[in-house]
Amino acid sequence: MAFFLMVFFLAQDLQAQRSISLAGQWKFEVDCLSVGELAHWETRSFSRSINLPGSTDEAGVGNHLPLFKSALGIKPPADYPANADFGMLTRKHKYLGVAWYQKEIMIPRNFEEKELSLNLERVMWRSRVWVDGQVSDSAIDYLSTPHSHKLGVLNPGKHIITVMIDNREIYPIGTLAHSYCPHMQTQWNGAVGKIELIAKPLAALDYVQVYPSFEHRKIIVELQFNNDEIILQKLDLVFEVKEKSSGKFVASHTDVVEIARGLSSCQKEITFKKQPLGWDEFKPNLYELVTTVSYKKTVQKQITLFGFRDLGVKDKHFTINGRKLEYRNSHEGMFFAQTGYPAMGKGYWLKLFRLYKSHGLNSVRFHSACPPEAAFAAADDLGLYLQVEFFLDGRMDEI
Repeated sequence: MAFFLMVFFLAQDLQAQRSISLAGQWKFEVDCLSVGELAHWETRSFSRSINLPGSTDEAGVGNHLPLFKSALGIKPPADYPANADFGMLTRKHKYLGVAWYQKEIMIPRNFEEKELSLNLERVMWRSRVWVDGQVSDSAIDYLSTPHSHKLGVLNPGKHIITVMIDNREIYPIGTLAHSYCPHMQTQWNGAVGKIELIAKPLAALDYVQVYPSFEHRKIIVELQFNNDEIILQKLDLVFEVKEKSSGKFVASHTDVVEIARGLSSCQKEITFKKQPLGWDEFKPNLYELVTTVSYKKTVQKQITLFGFRDLGVKDKHFTINGRKLEYRNSHEGMFFAQTGYPAMGKGYWLKLFRLYKSHGLNSVRFHSACPPEAAFAAADDLGLYLQVEFFLDGRMDEI
């Protein structure tokens, strides 16, 4: 069974939080027998090193030219090397199992009384984190979305972060899903994209989601907060909307919200006096919602990118903002021959999507896989629709 989602727009959150990039050299150890957790490897110091973002393939870790059955069930030619993959990407090195990554970090004084989290933009498939030998939270097993591990409040100074990553199959999704397979994206171990330490106030804005209505000239803003303080907290909210291209402010709203301890959410409505510019494949007009949250002596600012697009159906056609839409797509298999893992930078996706548009296409189907955030941002800029799919047990169904 497979599920696909047609994504016409992704609201992009750019967090103006204090952050420290942890890209660079990490200590590293292979745990091919999966004994590390029982033996408490989080208390050890590892001898090998690896660069992150990156993969064990790039570090030369794993079997050399591993034997791997063809995913298509086809026998190779008689003269084909017996120790090489067939009918798929042949990897010089391949490691499937548990690997440990460790790095010494320095917490600055301006991170005092801040809730810290370790953000790994993309990991395959399960990760768990320890700080100074103490486990931070439960394991995360997201395949296509960031792993964000809460570390709590840490004292200024040196600390040791240890990350365990297991790229074995966690859930049975089949053998041909491009999100996890040997013959397309590959089953890589490591961490790619952003690797950063993020500091937020104890009462913080977690995320902002925008739901626009072109017809009714308004947006619904959904906010989620996380309050680690003991008592109820009052936060001042300021919303400002501006056109991305011109920088002109077109709407604003102020409000106050009280949040209890733990997670909470609320919705706010912002109405536009004039008809906003619509977003489509011909004119991908974008807006920025600047959300400012004031709490005690701290100020959080978050920018959320969005476009006005009302989706509908008329005469068996999709419509966007009341006009018929001819859906013209092509297939993107998430095949990355040089690295084996997805390109995480926006520049790559802009170049690729411009090629699609130059051929008269207005959408891209991501076969049984979800691209990184950079791909959605590039599609927003260029006016491209994305069809993102989920794959299970070798069957494909729509929802």
